[in-house]
Amino acid sequence: MGQRCCGNTAVRDASTFCERLSNRQGAGPIIIVELQPSDFEITTMVRETLAAAKMGAHAVSIAEHPLGRLYPDSIALSHLVQEATGVPVLAHVTAGHRNLLGLEAALLGANLLGVRTLIALTGDPLGPFDGENATRITRVRDIRNSFELLAVIRQLNSGRDASGRSLPIRTDLLAGVALDANVIHLDKALEMLEKKIRAGGECVSWWFLRCCSIHVGLKPCIVRLGIWLYQCSRV
Repeated sequence: MGQRCCGNTAVRDASTFCERLSNRQGAGPIIIVELQPSDFEITTMVRETLAAAKMGAHAVSIAEHPLGRLYPDSIALSHLVQEATGVPVLAHVTAGHRNLLGLEAALLGANLLGVRTLIALTGDPLGPFDGENATRITRVRDIRNSFELLAVIRQLNSGRDASGRSLPIRTDLLAGVALDANVIHLDKALEMLEKKIRAGGECVSWWFLRCCSIHVGLKPCIVRLGIWLYQCSRV
Protein backbone atom coordinates (compact mmCIF):
# COMPACT_ATOMS: atom_id res chain seq x y z
CA MET A 1 0.00 0.00 0.00
CA GLY A 2 1.25 3.56 0.61
CA GLN A 3 4.75 4.39 1.75
CA ARG A 4 5.64 6.06 5.04
CA CYS A 5 7.34 9.04 3.47
CA CYS A 6 6.64 12.31 1.74
CA GLY A 7 8.52 12.82 -1.53
CA ASN A 8 12.18 12.06 -0.93
CA THR A 9 12.12 13.10 2.72
CA ALA A 10 11.94 10.19 5.15
CA VAL A 11 9.81 10.79 8.22
CA ARG A 12 10.63 9.69 11.74
CA ASP A 13 9.18 6.40 12.92
CA ALA A 14 6.71 6.65 15.81
CA SER A 15 8.12 3.44 17.28
CA THR A 16 11.22 5.44 18.30
CA PHE A 17 9.34 6.69 21.33
CA CYS A 18 8.34 3.12 22.18
CA GLU A 19 11.95 2.05 21.87
CA ARG A 20 13.01 4.76 24.31
CA LEU A 21 10.46 3.50 26.80
CA SER A 22 11.50 -0.11 26.31
CA ASN A 23 15.15 0.78 26.90
CA ARG A 24 14.19 2.24 30.28
CA GLN A 25 12.59 -0.94 31.61
CA GLY A 26 13.74 -1.47 35.18
CA ALA A 27 15.06 2.09 35.38
CA GLY A 28 11.97 3.56 37.03
CA PRO A 29 8.77 5.09 35.69
CA ILE A 30 8.50 7.27 32.61
CA ILE A 31 7.52 10.74 33.82
CA ILE A 32 5.38 12.89 31.55
CA VAL A 33 4.40 16.47 32.33
CA GLU A 34 1.22 17.78 30.74
CA LEU A 35 1.50 21.42 29.75
CA GLN A 36 -1.57 23.61 29.43
CA PRO A 37 -1.26 26.44 26.90
CA SER A 38 -1.40 29.65 28.90
CA ASP A 39 -0.99 32.23 26.16
CA PHE A 40 -0.45 32.50 22.42
CA GLU A 41 3.35 32.53 22.50
CA ILE A 42 5.65 29.56 21.94
CA THR A 43 8.42 30.98 24.15
CA THR A 44 6.62 30.20 27.39
CA MET A 45 6.02 26.57 26.46
CA VAL A 46 9.65 26.12 25.45
CA ARG A 47 10.79 27.43 28.85
CA GLU A 48 8.28 25.23 30.66
CA THR A 49 9.41 22.16 28.69
CA LEU A 50 13.07 22.76 29.45
CA ALA A 51 12.25 23.33 33.12
CA ALA A 52 10.26 20.08 33.28
CA ALA A 53 13.10 18.14 31.62
CA LYS A 54 15.61 19.64 34.05
CA MET A 55 13.46 18.43 36.95
CA GLY A 56 13.44 14.86 35.59
CA ALA A 57 10.58 14.62 33.11
CA HIS A 58 11.24 12.30 30.17
CA ALA A 59 8.61 13.87 27.94
CA VAL A 60 5.87 16.48 27.93
CA SER A 61 2.39 16.41 26.50
CA ILE A 62 0.49 19.43 25.20
CA ALA A 63 -3.22 19.74 25.80
CA GLU A 64 -5.66 20.65 23.04
CA HIS A 65 -8.40 23.17 23.81
CA PRO A 66 -8.27 22.69 27.61
CA LEU A 67 -11.64 23.57 29.18
CA GLY A 68 -12.97 24.01 25.68
CA ARG A 69 -11.19 27.32 25.12
CA LEU A 70 -9.29 28.65 22.13
CA TYR A 71 -5.51 28.11 22.00
CA PRO A 72 -3.03 27.42 19.19
CA ASP A 73 -3.25 23.97 17.64
CA SER A 74 -1.66 21.29 19.83
CA ILE A 75 0.01 19.53 16.89
CA ALA A 76 1.67 22.73 15.71
CA LEU A 77 2.76 23.55 19.28
CA SER A 78 4.12 20.03 19.78
CA HIS A 79 6.19 20.27 16.61
CA LEU A 80 7.65 23.67 17.53
CA VAL A 81 8.43 22.68 21.12
CA GLN A 82 9.98 19.37 20.08
CA GLU A 83 12.18 21.06 17.48
CA ALA A 84 13.25 23.83 19.88
CA THR A 85 14.05 21.62 22.89
CA GLY A 86 14.76 18.08 21.69
CA VAL A 87 12.37 16.83 24.39
CA PRO A 88 9.83 14.22 23.19
CA VAL A 89 6.36 15.77 22.96
CA LEU A 90 3.03 13.96 22.95
CA ALA A 91 0.22 15.88 21.28
CA HIS A 92 -3.31 15.62 22.60
CA VAL A 93 -5.85 15.21 19.79
CA THR A 94 -9.54 15.59 20.60
CA ALA A 95 -12.46 14.01 18.82
CA GLY A 96 -15.13 16.68 18.91
CA HIS A 97 -13.42 19.87 17.81
CA ARG A 98 -13.00 19.14 14.08
CA ASN A 99 -15.14 17.59 11.40
CA LEU A 100 -13.96 14.30 9.90
CA LEU A 101 -12.14 15.85 6.96
CA GLY A 102 -10.40 18.39 9.19
CA LEU A 103 -9.39 15.67 11.64
CA GLU A 104 -7.90 13.46 8.95
CA ALA A 105 -6.03 16.45 7.51
CA ALA A 106 -4.65 17.33 10.96
CA LEU A 107 -3.46 13.75 11.52
CA LEU A 108 -1.78 13.66 8.11
CA GLY A 109 -0.10 16.95 8.99
CA ALA A 110 1.07 15.56 12.33
CA ASN A 111 2.62 12.62 10.49
CA LEU A 112 4.51 14.94 8.12
CA LEU A 113 5.71 17.17 10.97
CA GLY A 114 7.11 14.23 12.94
CA VAL A 115 4.55 14.57 15.74
CA ARG A 116 3.92 10.85 15.83
CA THR A 117 2.97 10.13 19.45
CA LEU A 118 -0.61 11.20 20.12
CA ILE A 119 -3.04 10.89 23.00
CA ALA A 120 -6.54 10.34 21.64
CA LEU A 121 -9.18 12.05 23.77
CA THR A 122 -12.87 12.81 23.53
CA GLY A 123 -12.12 16.42 24.54
CA ASP A 124 -13.46 18.90 27.07
CA PRO A 125 -16.88 20.47 26.58
CA LEU A 126 -16.72 23.85 24.88
CA GLY A 127 -16.25 26.74 27.29
CA PRO A 128 -18.51 29.78 27.58
CA PHE A 129 -18.46 32.27 24.71
CA ASP A 130 -19.79 35.80 24.62
CA GLY A 131 -21.28 37.88 21.86
CA GLU A 132 -23.17 37.08 18.69
CA ASN A 133 -20.92 34.11 17.83
CA ALA A 134 -21.79 32.28 21.07
CA THR A 135 -24.55 30.22 19.46
CA ARG A 136 -22.48 29.39 16.37
CA ILE A 137 -19.65 27.60 18.19
CA THR A 138 -20.76 24.03 18.78
CA ARG A 139 -19.17 20.63 19.24
CA VAL A 140 -18.66 18.71 16.00
CA ARG A 141 -20.42 15.34 15.91
CA ASP A 142 -18.59 13.66 12.99
CA ILE A 143 -16.23 11.96 15.46
CA ARG A 144 -17.95 11.73 18.82
CA ASN A 145 -15.40 10.17 21.16
CA SER A 146 -11.91 8.75 21.57
CA PHE A 147 -13.00 5.31 20.33
CA GLU A 148 -14.01 6.70 16.95
CA LEU A 149 -10.84 8.81 16.88
CA LEU A 150 -8.76 5.67 17.44
CA ALA A 151 -10.54 4.05 14.49
CA VAL A 152 -9.58 6.99 12.23
CA ILE A 153 -5.93 6.75 13.31
CA ARG A 154 -5.95 3.01 12.70
CA GLN A 155 -7.33 3.54 9.18
CA LEU A 156 -4.70 6.16 8.31
CA ASN A 157 -1.95 3.87 9.62
CA SER A 158 -3.23 1.20 7.25
CA GLY A 159 -3.07 3.60 4.31
CA ARG A 160 -6.79 4.33 4.04
CA ASP A 161 -9.07 7.21 4.93
CA ALA A 162 -12.17 6.81 7.10
CA SER A 163 -14.29 5.86 4.08
CA GLY A 164 -11.87 3.05 3.16
CA ARG A 165 -10.35 4.82 0.16
CA SER A 166 -6.69 3.98 -0.46
CA LEU A 167 -4.18 6.77 0.22
CA PRO A 168 -0.72 7.23 -1.37
CA ILE A 169 0.96 7.03 2.07
CA ARG A 170 0.48 5.24 5.37
CA THR A 171 0.84 7.30 8.50
CA ASP A 172 2.97 6.02 11.38
CA LEU A 173 1.05 7.47 14.30
CA LEU A 174 1.29 5.99 17.78
CA ALA A 175 -2.18 6.11 19.33
CA GLY A 176 -1.98 6.59 23.07
CA VAL A 177 -4.94 6.81 25.44
CA ALA A 178 -5.33 8.27 28.91
CA LEU A 179 -6.32 6.90 32.29
CA ASP A 180 -7.28 9.51 34.87
CA ALA A 181 -6.85 8.16 38.40
CA ASN A 182 -8.54 11.22 39.90
CA VAL A 183 -11.98 9.62 39.80
CA ILE A 184 -14.39 8.24 42.39
CA HIS A 185 -15.02 4.92 40.65
CA LEU A 186 -11.61 3.67 39.54
CA ASP A 187 -13.06 0.28 38.55
CA LYS A 188 -15.21 1.96 35.88
CA ALA A 189 -12.21 3.94 34.66
CA LEU A 190 -10.21 0.72 34.31
CA GLU A 191 -13.09 -0.93 32.43
CA MET A 192 -13.14 2.01 30.04
CA LEU A 193 -9.37 1.71 29.66
CA GLU A 194 -9.67 -1.93 28.59
CA LYS A 195 -12.16 -0.88 25.91
CA LYS A 196 -9.76 1.81 24.67
CA ILE A 197 -6.93 -0.71 24.36
CA ARG A 198 -9.19 -3.08 22.42
CA ALA A 199 -10.16 -0.16 20.17
CA GLY A 200 -6.54 0.42 19.19
CA GLY A 201 -4.81 2.24 22.05
CA GLU A 202 -1.15 1.24 21.87
CA CYS A 203 0.06 3.00 25.03
CA VAL A 204 -1.58 4.40 28.12
CA SER A 205 -0.56 7.48 30.05
CA TRP A 206 -1.82 7.41 33.62
CA TRP A 207 -2.51 10.87 35.04
CA PHE A 208 -2.28 10.66 38.79
CA LEU A 209 -1.70 14.21 40.02
CA ARG A 210 -3.53 17.33 38.87
CA CYS A 211 -2.20 20.20 40.93
CA CYS A 212 1.54 20.56 40.89
CA SER A 213 3.45 23.71 40.09
CA ILE A 214 6.88 24.28 38.67
CA HIS A 215 8.46 27.70 38.47
CA VAL A 216 9.77 29.17 35.25
CA GLY A 217 11.60 32.30 36.35
CA LEU A 218 9.16 34.03 38.68
CA LYS A 219 6.04 32.58 37.06
CA PRO A 220 4.46 29.37 38.44
CA CYS A 221 3.29 26.90 35.82
CA ILE A 222 0.45 24.57 36.76
CA VAL A 223 0.98 21.12 35.27
CA ARG A 224 -0.24 17.55 35.59
CA LEU A 225 2.14 14.68 36.14
CA GLY A 226 1.71 11.23 34.71
CA ILE A 227 3.55 7.99 34.17
CA TRP A 228 3.63 5.78 31.07
CA LEU A 229 1.71 2.81 32.37
CA TYR A 230 1.24 0.35 29.51
CA GLN A 231 4.13 -0.83 27.40
CA CYS A 232 3.85 0.07 23.72
CA SER A 233 2.41 -2.81 21.75
CA ARG A 234 4.95 -2.18 18.96
CA VAL A 235 7.94 -3.19 21.12
